[in-house]
Amino acid sequence: MTDKKILGHRWFQLLLLAILLTLMVGCGRREATPIAVPPTATAIFSPTATATPSATATAMPTLTPTRTPTATPASTPTAQAIAVVGGPSPLATRAPVPQDNAACGVVDRLDFPLNPPDAEGASLAQGFGRRRSTGLQHAGEDWGMAGGRNLGAPVQSIGHGRVTYAQPWGWGRDKGVVIVEHVFDSGSKLLSFYGHLDPASVTLQADDCVTRGDEVGRIGRPRTPPHLHFEIRTHMPDEPGPGYWPEPGTAGWQHPSQVIWNHRIQSTPGVLWARPVSPDFQRILGSNEKDIFFVLQTDALVAIDGKDGSVRWRLPAQESWVDGAIAAGNSGIYLISEQGVLHAFDLAVDGEGGDPAPRWQLDLELTGKPGLIALPQGGVAAFAWRMGYSADEQRLSGLRQVIALASDGSELWEKELPASLHWQPGQDRWLLAGDQVVLAIGGPEGDLWSIDEMGAAAWDVGMSGPLAGDRQGLWLYGEDGVFKLDPEGGSARLSIPLPWGYPDFGDILVLPDGGLLVVHGSSRYRPLMVFDRNGVLRWQRSLRDLGPGQAQLVQVGDQPYLMLQQETRAARRVTLYAIDMATRSLVHLFSGAGPASTSSASAFAWAGGDGGVMLAIDQGSVVMVNCQC
Repeated sequence: MTDKKILGHRWFQLLLLAILLTLMVGCGRREATPIAVPPTATAIFSPTATATPSATATAMPTLTPTRTPTATPASTPTAQAIAVVGGPSPLATRAPVPQDNAACGVVDRLDFPLNPPDAEGASLAQGFGRRRSTGLQHAGEDWGMAGGRNLGAPVQSIGHGRVTYAQPWGWGRDKGVVIVEHVFDSGSKLLSFYGHLDPASVTLQADDCVTRGDEVGRIGRPRTPPHLHFEIRTHMPDEPGPGYWPEPGTAGWQHPSQVIWNHRIQSTPGVLWARPVSPDFQRILGSNEKDIFFVLQTDALVAIDGKDGSVRWRLPAQESWVDGAIAAGNSGIYLISEQGVLHAFDLAVDGEGGDPAPRWQLDLELTGKPGLIALPQGGVAAFAWRMGYSADEQRLSGLRQVIALASDGSELWEKELPASLHWQPGQDRWLLAGDQVVLAIGGPEGDLWSIDEMGAAAWDVGMSGPLAGDRQGLWLYGEDGVFKLDPEGGSARLSIPLPWGYPDFGDILVLPDGGLLVVHGSSRYRPLMVFDRNGVLRWQRSLRDLGPGQAQLVQVGDQPYLMLQQETRAARRVTLYAIDMATRSLVHLFSGAGPASTSSASAFAWAGGDGGVMLAIDQGSVVMVNCQC
């Protein structure tokens, strides 16, 4: 056989082997379905003495569940499309008028530099702050067209302003640069930066005035594939700069998409206030009766007044905080560091003034990223995930170490719970049910557990999903319907069968009259359904025309609301609707967005009090919407 034939034969063998391996891996892999959970926010920290744990209590036995289906599916794909009325008023615009401090006028609104105003049809290729192997971070954003046809695409000024720098070869081989200064009504100033422009398209000169939407150039061909490098900065008005920096967020650069969206949101009618999210933002722990929201950041716990967005106090962290929990009755707050050190603080009785007072701290020596769940009696359960080997099943498995502590820091018990290998922090859902916490463990191998001060008990029902409850019952929305849960017996009864759906794209809410409001995460028709307290369908409407996305239901007083979040290549879009139960329609209250993200669920809603709904958009803004407008 000739060398050429031998080589061809070997390539054929390698190709067959590659196909066989691909089929084997594909058949054995299970696809993880992340489940979103709503999260929960200035004083001087001083360390205190470490509490000593006491002896552990005996854990509760594993319960034997039942899973009994009843009736036929309650919903059909023929649901009528829901009507949507209203909508936020359009953002006000005005022509630039020269002023003493703004020769080219002040900003009316900010648009995006590609496909303005909202960058529809554009694509964010590389975000702000992305770190390179050299340790430097991206000082701006890289933008292109969704179809990849970037070369020659027009680039527009994001707002009225004055050109401070315009050079066809400002970045040398990386082509042209234009910088525009923008003045706002408050007198503050920002600079917008447009890089990698085609040199022939850079015809502006320093001190020229531009109006929002005016072309500043066209995308050229730098050393990398054609794209727009876009920055928002407060320094270097007349020099290009490096494009990358060790810590750009602390050196004069700002997150471009966040700045644009927050300015647009602040100008939206019906928005009481909006604040940019800190780069250290983790999540919102919740609020107290005084409408004070506790915002968790890695560098601090911040208390924000829900009425005006002002900061009531700030508790700096000596370590990086990764999770927190508000104690039962809002009497205190627990914070845990990345190293597994648990801190307990007392909150002021009135919930308004006064810094949190340190109570105790304890090194739990947890392995893996820790999390916290508040216990009904005032204590807290701390947990961390790790990978281990199951001797019984003779395979790798996920394990969750859980340590329950009383309010004085003494240890109540310690236990290991099984967890999916695909589990990630933040996928769990939990709800207080009497003197227990019902925990729905996220991931493809989800399960239910009851946790209290005596121990942890497995339900072993093999399900997970959004939870809802009141004094009359506890419910779970799962893949094949709504389940009535019995924490006492550890049972889950299929009360409302539904066609198969995605729990992480739906939600459930108990209405004031005891009925249920369900958004079913079906890919075909996505109904919004209302059931009475006996599980009988009252009415349903399809949300399909609103587009795909994750849904969350929230209630302020007797009024239910629906929040939808949708990912595009340019932004994470958030829309808030009031659900009109009488007319069976939606009232469009708010539309906003934040920077595009790969996160599975990145926006959350809470009841804000006084008829408001608070929205938190990760990497974007915290927004209070006045729903009585």
